[in-house]
Order: sequence, then structure tokens, then C-alpha cells
Amino acid sequence: MSLYASWLSLDVTNGIPVAAVERVNRDGWQFTKWGLRKNPATDDRTAEAVRLAAAVRAMEAALRQEAAFDAVFTWGGIRLPVPR
Repeated sequence: MSLYASWLSLDVTNGIPVAAVERVNRDGWQFTKWGLRKNPATDDRTAEAVRLAAAVRAMEAALRQEAAFDAVFTWGGIRLPVPR
């Protein structure tokens, strides 16, 4: 049994990386982490959130297990107000 595999270099928002999913399923990884990337062509945060959530659901269905995701460089540059 293998414990952890990081696949952050793969952008699962561009489709399911079939070869990686097959390897994870075959090798019995218990925990995996996958990369998500924002579409640079849009500033519509709502549409991006929907797209990223859809990618998460599709990957977990393909893996047949839960997984972790990291929105790599996705939210950089967003400034949140600092509470006073």
C-alpha cells in the first residue's frame, strides 16, 4: 500500500489525466493531491469556482475515492479587506 502522491504539476481543470488516475488506482495510493488552475482568460470568479468544483467532482469520480486539491496560483493577486 502506498500512502501519499502529489500530482500538483497536473492541471485537472483541463480534463482528467487518465494515465495518472489509472496509476493511482492500480498502485493503491491512500491519499492524493491534485492541482487546479484558474483560467487566465476570465475574471468571472463565480464561473471559475463552478469550473473548479466540477473538476474536483470529476476527479473524485474517476479515482473512486476522495482526494485533496490545491488551487495552485489560482487566487494570487486577490486582495481581501483586513478587518479592523
